[in-house]
Amino acid sequence: MPRLPLLCLALLLSACSRISTEPGTETVLVDKPFFVGHGGVREESQKPGSSWQWWSTSGIDVPVVPIKIDERFDDLITAGDNIPVDFNSFLQLQIKDPVVIIQKYGVAWYDNNLKEQYRTIVRNLAKQYTLNQLLSDNQSVQQLEVAILDTTRKLVKDNGLPVTVLDVNLGKVLPDQKILDEINETGRQKQRSKTMEAARQAEDQRREAERARAAADNAYRNELGLNPDQFIRLEDIKARKQLYDKCGQGCHIIVSDGNHPLVVGH
Repeated sequence: MPRLPLLCLALLLSACSRISTEPGTETVLVDKPFFVGHGGVREESQKPGSSWQWWSTSGIDVPVVPIKIDERFDDLITAGDNIPVDFNSFLQLQIKDPVVIIQKYGVAWYDNNLKEQYRTIVRNLAKQYTLNQLLSDNQSVQQLEVAILDTTRKLVKDNGLPVTVLDVNLGKVLPDQKILDEINETGRQKQRSKTMEAARQAEDQRREAERARAAADNAYRNELGLNPDQFIRLEDIKARKQLYDKCGQGCHIIVSDGNHPLVVGH
């Protein structure tokens, strides 16, 4: 094969580079010609796969699957009690048009066009809730998440960002450690109070049961026409008889009226 065509092929290959696109992404191709041709972002993105491009052409990988962005908030002051709290907010987005977002907003589209506005939305809405609502009221937290989601979607639509806001979730809200210790101690004190109240109620019920039992015994004694001592001896005889019935023939029960003992059993 002649040397000239080989030389031309070698020069052609050296002027090219291979651009690969991974699944879940699209590659926005950006042309930067050195001598002739038009530069800029191409109108069509490259789908998963690979292609050979001029060496001056670069590729920007853009995720087309949902992405999650974690924003941290420290010392946000709650309503009413003015207690600083820390929490994370998780924003789930999906880019609808990779080419447009690179053409109009660039690689740092989130930082430049959404980040601070979103953080302001979260702060302004979250500070309308008390510490107790953010800590333990699931309904209030859900209402807050819905409000943040709706307001963020409106912001994205008004700004024309080619992005879908899929969801917003708040992480666990935590106050300062000293405040948290005080809350835990208050909870322990409340639990101790509940335990003591339950014990008091059980004791009151026991007393009432004893009073009712004593009243029934006294009514029974009056019905039999016995004085208190006679009734006590009668109850003692009943108790011994029950003991004898339980132990059977293997024991002797001595029943006495104080003067004449009587052996029950053998």
